[in-house]
Amino acid sequence: MDDKDDQIETLRASEERYRALCEMSFDWFWETDKEHRFTFLSIEKTIGRQTPRSAMIGKTRREASPDSMTVENWAIHDQTLAARQPLRRLQTRAINPDTGAVLRLFSLSGQPRFDAHGEFIGYRGFGRDITEIRRAERVIAESETRLRLITQNIQDIVALMKLDGNVIYLSPSYALATGRAIKSSLGGEAIKFFYPHDVTKLKAQFARCVRKIDVHQSSEMTYRFRHADGRQLWLEGQFHLVRGKDGMPLHVLVSARDVTAKRLARLALEEKSRDLNAANAALEIELRSREELERNILLTIEKELAQVGLELHDGLGQELTGIALLTKTLALTLADKNAKEATLAAQISALANRTISHTRMIAHGLSPFIDGNNGLAIALRQLTDDVNSLGVVQCIAEMPSKVTIDDEVIAFTLYRIAQEAVNNALKHSGATKIVITLTSRSGIELVVKDNGVGYVPDNIDATNNLPLRSIRHRCRAIDATLTIRAGKSRGTIVRVMLQGADSSKSASRELNEQGP
Repeated sequence: MDDKDDQIETLRASEERYRALCEMSFDWFWETDKEHRFTFLSIEKTIGRQTPRSAMIGKTRREASPDSMTVENWAIHDQTLAARQPLRRLQTRAINPDTGAVLRLFSLSGQPRFDAHGEFIGYRGFGRDITEIRRAERVIAESETRLRLITQNIQDIVALMKLDGNVIYLSPSYALATGRAIKSSLGGEAIKFFYPHDVTKLKAQFARCVRKIDVHQSSEMTYRFRHADGRQLWLEGQFHLVRGKDGMPLHVLVSARDVTAKRLARLALEEKSRDLNAANAALEIELRSREELERNILLTIEKELAQVGLELHDGLGQELTGIALLTKTLALTLADKNAKEATLAAQISALANRTISHTRMIAHGLSPFIDGNNGLAIALRQLTDDVNSLGVVQCIAEMPSKVTIDDEVIAFTLYRIAQEAVNNALKHSGATKIVITLTSRSGIELVVKDNGVGYVPDNIDATNNLPLRSIRHRCRAIDATLTIRAGKSRGTIVRVMLQGADSSKSASRELNEQGP
C-alpha cells in the first residue's frame, strides 16, 4: 500500500513539474477530444477576448471563435486535423467584433493523441501570445528595409568587419565603385586589392581603432585600391569601433568614399602650381635682370651727362673765361684813351661773365657732385643756389635731418627727379617760390612744391607731358612711389616715396600744404 502511495505521489509531483514547465514555457495549455472539442484549457479566460473557459469547453475551435483565423489558415488547420498531423505554429488572432481590428496574435502547436490500441482520441497542445514578437519583427523588418534602401543608394562604401579583420558585409556601392563582386571580397579576400604600401598602414590603423577607448572618435586615412579594370582608385575611409551594450568591442564599421577625381584634381593643381612657381621664378630673374639693365642704363646716362658737363666746365667755360678777361683788359685800355669802344668792350665782358655763370650752372646740372652718403643733400643745395642765381624765383632746400643714401643710382635718380620738377615749375607754374625737402623718417621722401598756378595734368603718362613721364619712369626704376597733386590753395606738390613708405603719414606732414 505504501508503494502504491509512493507511486501516486511521484506521479503527482511529476505532473506538477510538467504543468509548471508548461506554464513557464507557454501562455496556455489545451486538450481536445477526437471530435476536436475542447476538454481542457489551462487559463480561466482566453487572451484578447477575455472569453471564460466555461464558454470554450465542449466547443470546437471554429465554433468558439470562427474569426480567429484567416481562410488560408483554417484550410491548413482542417487539413492537418483530418490527417492527424501535428499542428506547428499555426497563427490565430483575436478580432474586435465592432471594428474588425486585430487585437492580438497567437501561435498554436499541438500533437495528436492515441490510446493503447492506436485509436485517435484527440489533440494536446499549447498556445503562445506572439503579438509583441510580431510587432517587434515588423519594426525590425521596416528598419532593415530602410537600412537596405539607404545602403543600396548611398555612394559611400560601407563595410562591416570582425575584430580579426574579416569582412562580413559590403554595401552595393562597393561593386559600383570598384567593379568587383561583393562575394569575392568578403572574408579576408579584399585585402589583396589594396596597394602593398598601404596594406601596412591599413592594418596599423585598424589595430589602433580596435584598441581605442573613446567610442566617439574615429580613425581616418586615404589609401589606394585597384579597380577591376586595373586603374588606381583613391579611397578616403573612416574606421569606427562598434561596441555592444556591455561596452565590449563587437565590430569595426568602415565608411569610404571614392576621392580619385578630387585627388587627381589636386595633383593637377599642384603641378600647375609648380609650373606657376617656376614661371614666377623665371619672371623674377627677368625682372631682376631688367632692373639691373635699367640701373646700368641710368649709370651710363649719368656718366655721359657728367662727361658733357665736364667738357662744358673745362672746355667752353675756360674759353669763355679767357674771352671775359681779354675784353675786360681791352675795356681798360680803351678807357685810358677815352675811346667810345671802351663801353662796348665792357658790355662784352659782362655778357661773357653771365654766359660763364649759365655754363657753370648747366655743368652743375649735367654733372652734380654727389659723393658719399650725404652727397644728395649737398647736390640739392647746389641746385637751389643755381636756380637762385637766375634771379627769377626763390628756391629753398629744407633738410630737417641728415639723409643717408649709400646707393649712388638712387641718389642720382632722386636728384634728377628734383631737377625735372624744378624745371617744370620754372617753365609752367609761374611760381615765385620753390621748396625742395628731403627727409627719412619712415623711408626716404623727396618733395618739390611751388606756389604757382597748380599745374597737375590729368594723365601723367600722356605723350605731351614728357618731363612728368621722365619722373614716373625714374621712380619706377628705383621702385619708388610717385604722387603729384595740387596744394590746398595753389601750387603743385611732387612727392616721391622710397622703400614703400606711406606718403600721407610721412614727415611731409610738417610741410605747409598751403604752398611755399
